[in-house]
Amino acid sequence: MTKASWSHKATVLLALVIASGLRHARAGIVEGSYRGSETWMYLDRFVFNPAKSGGELMGRLHMTLDYPSDTATTPSIMLFYKGGDEDGVQKEFGYWERAYNKGLKCHEKAAIASMNGGTYIPLPGGRNVTTYKDNDGREWSSVTLETYMNTHRSRWIFITVGNCKMTCTTRFCANSLDIKYRLVLTNGDGNDKYFSADKAWFWETSVIFFALYVALAILAWRTRLALLSEHKYHHSVRLLVASIAASFLSLLFQVVLYSQFASTGIDNPRLEGLAVFCGLVAEFLLLLMTILVAKGWTIVRHKISALGRVRIAAYMTLYVVSSAGCWIYYAYFVDPADIIYVYSTVPGAVFVSLRGAAFAWFTYAIGVTLRKYQQKRAFYKKFWVLVGCWILTLPALVLINSLVDIWFRAKVVNLLSILSTFLCQAVLCSMYHPTLCGLNRNFPFHATTFAVLKNKTSKPGESDDAKIHGSNTFDEAHLLRAFELSSQMRHSVSMLQTYTSDLHTFLDDIRLTNKDSSSNGKHDIESGIAVHPQMPTQRKDNLSKPIGNDLKKSASTEGDLERALAAVVAPKSAQKANLEQNPAKIIVVS
Repeated sequence: MTKASWSHKATVLLALVIASGLRHARAGIVEGSYRGSETWMYLDRFVFNPAKSGGELMGRLHMTLDYPSDTATTPSIMLFYKGGDEDGVQKEFGYWERAYNKGLKCHEKAAIASMNGGTYIPLPGGRNVTTYKDNDGREWSSVTLETYMNTHRSRWIFITVGNCKMTCTTRFCANSLDIKYRLVLTNGDGNDKYFSADKAWFWETSVIFFALYVALAILAWRTRLALLSEHKYHHSVRLLVASIAASFLSLLFQVVLYSQFASTGIDNPRLEGLAVFCGLVAEFLLLLMTILVAKGWTIVRHKISALGRVRIAAYMTLYVVSSAGCWIYYAYFVDPADIIYVYSTVPGAVFVSLRGAAFAWFTYAIGVTLRKYQQKRAFYKKFWVLVGCWILTLPALVLINSLVDIWFRAKVVNLLSILSTFLCQAVLCSMYHPTLCGLNRNFPFHATTFAVLKNKTSKPGESDDAKIHGSNTFDEAHLLRAFELSSQMRHSVSMLQTYTSDLHTFLDDIRLTNKDSSSNGKHDIESGIAVHPQMPTQRKDNLSKPIGNDLKKSASTEGDLERALAAVVAPKSAQKANLEQNPAKIIVVS
């Protein structure tokens, strides 16, 4: 199997894994069932918005819980939402982290929820209970719970269920869970009511940027056509256009995902995985393109050294593996009950570190290029500022997340990440366009090939790592050699024209002589050439002089014509004399 085939299969596999693995629900409407040995389990979490200034409550919890009618104990709902202190330090999720401890028993967790960590809601608790039988004839009890969350700020609510009493006076005071549940969690009655407060603005952000990317995709297509017409659609532009296309697809999937979620409240992990995958591809292509341009590819050189290509391939492979591993780890190995963002994991930290390393390498590559191509300083300064800001956006956002409320972080990272990528792609696409807004005059990519090569200030054949050599430029010595070869070619063509003219004259005279000889039978014995009685004396002399004694016998028979033709080639001394008599045919190059 070829290397390209392996690469293609790995890419497809990566897409399928990410597409099928993002399992963290966004709440809204969550349905499920459980039957096992556990007496307590986590259901979901949601960030409810605070009440409005007029006192209108925004957060609403509607829950339907079904359990077997013959169960010894009735399940209870436990809500955890208050913070707590640990070792004197106030923590946002102190009580929840304590209750989620695997070592605590069900009634101990219920006590935390009841006393200071949240709310303990026993069922049925005076609520209406309906019964029904399933297909197997088993009788079930169904209880509906609805409550509003009155909070002065956005707050996380962790929803759990346990099959135990709050106080345990006997050894066996808890039973295993056998439940079916349906949660409906909303914030207000607007179009985005199903969105948790930490996911708010995702739908609006995706719609706005999708519209912007439609315009950017049109610009990229026009740029592609313009460069194709000028034969300047190089690989660096192809990478940029492909990056824009991947971002466009990512935003398209996000619009469909969030529109579906806003109308139904049901999440679609596969669609979210496709959006994430396309976004990672867009970032990968854009980063690869910017590093190649930083090293001068298609700007001041048409080839990167072998060692440079190996380094780029190794880094980009590590970048792809870390980015994919970051999301796969988050999807499969992070507990949904933990408030951990994708970049807070170990693979996420590696991925962010690689972005920081990319900025360092990008800066170094531009520095090396500027030392060799001084006249590109103005362009590369602007290029460094633009691309550097984009590369550092993600590391900077991760670093300042500690200063932002935890429920606000995801919105900030999502918005600024898309914005920085869009601005970088838009400016680069505008600079590549030959005539758009006059920006192209600052982009040396569109200079002619000779003008680009003439600006090189380093020694011929020198590479950026000073190890790989091989000239790919026309210096002064190369140009002089080219002129010399051109002069020799023109000189040879001139000589060939002279020989061809003499040969034509000789053949014409032979034809006339043979014709006259066959008609009159009279020969010139001294010269060995048949002469017509009425042929002028000057013609006779001209025929005898260049031919000489070598042709006395050759002209008598037609079979010896080849030896007669060979005799017309004069020695080198005669060629030189002929050229001296015809100075106009010699090309002199100063």
